[in-house]
Amino acid sequence: MPNELTTILSSWHIIRAAGLTAYLLLFLTTAGGLLLSLRTVPPKYRSSVTNIHNTIAMTGLLFTLLHLSTLLFDKQIHFSVADIFIPFWSNYQTASSALGSIAFYLMAIMTLTSTPAIMKRLGYGMWKSIHYLAFLCYLIALYHSVVLGTDSGNVIVSTLYIVTGFIIVSLIALRIKKSMQGRGSQHAHSARGR
Repeated sequence: MPNELTTILSSWHIIRAAGLTAYLLLFLTTAGGLLLSLRTVPPKYRSSVTNIHNTIAMTGLLFTLLHLSTLLFDKQIHFSVADIFIPFWSNYQTASSALGSIAFYLMAIMTLTSTPAIMKRLGYGMWKSIHYLAFLCYLIALYHSVVLGTDSGNVIVSTLYIVTGFIIVSLIALRIKKSMQGRGSQHAHSARGR
């Protein structure tokens, strides 16, 4: 029985499970943030949805930390703290590993700047500018997951990456389109006012 439990709870299994969970939570928080910015959530639910969005983001950050810290116990690659937390330090698939570290830092910045006290100090404009990093964070985390994830060859996991990636790219395209339409109507309105 102890050998079975050790196999189930090996560091490699925890790394994989925490990484996949972190990715799914990042997907949910990115999709939720985009849906909030597209104003698809009715006003009476915005506060509740925003709270859920922030909770998912914090949980995703914690699972990312679990994923990263468990790498220290990996018996095959032998990561150091520097390998994990300093981008481009690791010799193991340097660029892809670095993108994982960068995604973690971007997640941390966006999550921590969304606490009410820091949001208030930053102001809405600065907070919004910082949150444009969410698009970059998601895309590099997806790339990191596909390239380094040992489950990427699994049909279910690869389908998950394709579907979630398609959803986020579609929502980003809608967000850009809506932003451009808003600018176009502002220009038309100001031209009429002249």
